[in-house]
Amino acid sequence: VTSAQPEVKRPPAPDIPERQPAPETTAALVDGPEEPPLTLEDSDTAVRDTLSLPLSGTVVADVLQESSLLERSAAFIDAASNGAVLRDVFPLPRPAGDFAVTQSNGQTVIDPRSYARYDPYAKAFAAVDTSTLVTTFHQFRPLLEKAYANLGFPAERLDNALIGALDEVIAVPQLDAPAPLVPGIESYTYQDPALEQLSPMARQILRMGPENQALIQQKARDLRSALLAP
Repeated sequence: VTSAQPEVKRPPAPDIPERQPAPETTAALVDGPEEPPLTLEDSDTAVRDTLSLPLSGTVVADVLQESSLLERSAAFIDAASNGAVLRDVFPLPRPAGDFAVTQSNGQTVIDPRSYARYDPYAKAFAAVDTSTLVTTFHQFRPLLEKAYANLGFPAERLDNALIGALDEVIAVPQLDAPAPLVPGIESYTYQDPALEQLSPMARQILRMGPENQALIQQKARDLRSALLAP
């Protein structure tokens, strides 16, 4: 049975380079009333307009109907950078069907059919164009930083938290065999203490199955590379 590697304290996450604004066009120089700057309080419509098409038809599309989208995003990024999962921040529909276990070599393991319950979530994350996600981050970066500061953190650390969140995803161990489970008080837990001591987010990704894990981790690697590109 493959055990998780001992948790290693990762170095501080690097900064995401600032993206230079596009040169002003002739049209932008024409005299006329200036658009008022976007604020957190009135940013939801702009976020929906930006992401409604990329998320259209996916299981996460309905999250755009929530309010305070950038504030929720900042809270989600902070939690994810610490390996936590804030399910109430972006309420998603519950996976279809029930969690199930089976027997393998005399051990209780997750029934592989349970992994399919998470296919829509992994596919939704993997399907969104990486460059679109990067552009959206830079478009709303000043407001995301303000929302992050409103949580009590230094605004300039928002980008480091985002990279840290991606690093948490990338670091989830890949198992070469189903991990044995033991009955817990409310649900099953991992027999291997090293697996059970992983962060809540890491354990959630493992429960999604190896194929979904691979999709999510590859997208996280792509996104990390694109965000850190000069």
